[in-house]
Order: sequence, then structure tokens, then C-alpha cells
Amino acid sequence: MHIVNIRVAPLLLTIIFYAATASAADTIFLGHAFSNKMIHGVEIPCPKNQICMGVWSKWEIDVDRTLSGPPISGRVAAATILTDSFTPKGLQNFNFFIIRPIEDERTRALLNANYTLVRFIRSRETICLNENPTDLGLTGQSIYESSYAGMKQFCFDIKDSDIESP
Repeated sequence: MHIVNIRVAPLLLTIIFYAATASAADTIFLGHAFSNKMIHGVEIPCPKNQICMGVWSKWEIDVDRTLSGPPISGRVAAATILTDSFTPKGLQNFNFFIIRPIEDERTRALLNANYTLVRFIRSRETICLNENPTDLGLTGQSIYESSYAGMKQFCFDIKDSDIESP
């Protein structure tokens, strides 16, 4: 049984949520973000009578290897909503990304990006999914079963040497 570190627990819950709601069009990949710039003047979706903070941010990411989903390569532009931006050194902490294609042509043009950045994850963290990662095309020696909040999970550490794509 794996004991979840308190610092990592929120990340695990987020990954579980995204894994359960992931679209078939999502791509999971290893890469290196080198730029994130705020996109001012573009409204963020916000329910009525709510206070929403944040601004659209355009990330540019070099793809090292597609792990699951439609294969991608080269450099991708992806947009997400953030409350602030990362320094170049801070961007180096992320190497695991989940992106989703932007279907609407007008939205792609407005954001100047072809994808939304569903999730970006710091390197060398433990990821737990409801599904077996091998079913998603992720294989590696560090995949192990765990239980969290009564749910069976499959966990692995994010390290290039531990993950092999098909």
C-alpha cells in the first residue's frame, strides 16, 4: 500500500478527475514549456453572479514524446486560464502535459492556439489514474496499484526513464 504524501494528494485528486473526464481527443505527452504569455482582452468563461479571476495564457511547448492520444510532434501552442504567469525557470518544472484540440475556428484564432492546456504537471511527481496506464498506452516499470479514498488506482512516477510509449 502506498501512503500518499499530503503535498501530493491534491495533485493526485486532480489527475484522477482529469483521467475520468478525459476526451478521446486528448493527447498526453512529455515535453518542455518554454513560454507562457498572458492574452489580455479575451473574456474568460464565468457563470453569472460569480467572481472569476484569471486571464487566458498562451503556452508554447516543445513535444518530446506523445504518450497517449493522437500523436503530436514539434512545437504546440495551447491556451489555459491562469491567475499569473510563470518565470522561465518555473516553466522548467513542468514536463507532463495534457492538451485538447480547440474545435471552434473562431476560438482558435482568438487565442492564437490550436489546443487548450487541460493540465500541466511538475516533473518527478507521482500520478495516479483510475484506469490502468497500460490501457492508455503508458508502460513502465514503476507502475503500481494503490488505494486512495476507497478507489483502486494505478500510480507511476513521472520520469522519462520510467515511461515508454508504444
